Amino acid sequence: STRSTGILGTAAYMSPEQAQAKPLDARTDLWSLGAVLYEMIAGRRAFDAGDVPATLYAIVNGPPPDLGDDVPPALQKTIYRALAKSPEDRYASAAEMVQDLGRLAGSGIIRDDPTLTLDEISHYRKLAAAPSRPSKQRRYLRWRFALPLLAGAVALSLSLRGPPGPAPAAYESYLKADKLIQRYEKPENIEQAISLLQGAVKADPGFALAYASLGEAYWQKSRLTKDRSLLAQAEVNAKRALQLDDGLAPVHIVMGEVQGALGNRDLAQEHFQRALKLDPANTAALFGLAGEFAALSRAREAEEIYRRAIAIRPDAWATTTSVCS
Repeated sequence: STRSTGILGTAAYMSPEQAQAKPLDARTDLWSLGAVLYEMIAGRRAFDAGDVPATLYAIVNGPPPDLGDDVPPALQKTIYRALAKSPEDRYASAAEMVQDLGRLAGSGIIRDDPTLTLDEISHYRKLAAAPSRPSKQRRYLRWRFALPLLAGAVALSLSLRGPPGPAPAAYESYLKADKLIQRYEKPENIEQAISLLQGAVKADPGFALAYASLGEAYWQKSRLTKDRSLLAQAEVNAKRALQLDDGLAPVHIVMGEVQGALGNRDLAQEHFQRALKLDPANTAALFGLAGEFAALSRAREAEEIYRRAIAIRPDAWATTTSVCS
C-alpha cells in the first residue's frame, strides 16, 4: 500500500509488546526512547528491515546491531537496557533512566557542557572532514556533546507523555487492516480493512494512524470503484488524523493522496512536503510528491524526485505504485 513505507518510521519505534498487541505500560515509552537514543548514537535505526512486518518481527525477535567499540560500554549498557525485549528487564521508571544518563554526564564520559569554543568547532570540523574514520568521528560528536541534552529531553518528554500507545485491540485491528490495504487490488480486502479500522477508531478514538489508514482505505475504494463520493469519507478521516497528531509523516501522506485525488494540487504538495520534513527518506512521500509534479506536467522535477526515491530504496517503484498511478 502507499503507507507500507509510510508507517515504517513509526513501526521502528514500537516496543515488542506493542508490536504483539499486548498490554502496555510506561516501560513501552522507555523502549521507544531507547530506540531514539540508539539512532542518535549510531546514525541508523535499531530496527529497520525494509517493510513494516519484517521490522516488527525484528523488534520482537532480533537484537539491535552492535553499536561498536567507539561507544562507551556504560552508554551501550544504558541503551541496550532500554531496548530489552521484556519490560521487566528495562528501567523501572523514567527517573531511573535519566539518573543513569546523568551519571554518564557527570563522570566525564559525556561532556556536561554542550557549548563548544571556536577552537573546538574548528578542530571537530577538521575531524569530520578527514577521509579517515569519518563515521567514528561523527558518532563521537553525537554522543559526546548531545547526551546531556537528551537526558533532559527524556525527563521532559516522559513527564508530559500521554497514553503509552493505542489500545491493544485497536492496534491489532490496525495491523490486520494494513495488510489488507497492501492487497488493495481485491475489493473485498478494502471492505474488510474499512470494517476493521472503524472498529479500531471506536475502540481508541485517539488513534491517529488508524484514522489515517481509514482515510487511505476509502481513497483506495474510490480508485477501485470510480466512486468519487467516497473521497469525502477519505478526507474526513484524514483530517481527524491530522487533528490528533500532525507530527506523523503517514498522516500527511494520506492527506496528500486524498487532496491529489480531489484535484487540490497545491494542498497535496504541501502535505507530501510536510511528510518529507518529518521523514526525509520516506519513499511514499517522495513518490506522492513526484506524482503531483507529473500531474502538473513538471516532468523534470518529477523525474528528479522519482530518482531520489529509487536511490533510497531500489524496490520502491514496485512497492509504491499506488502513489504514482
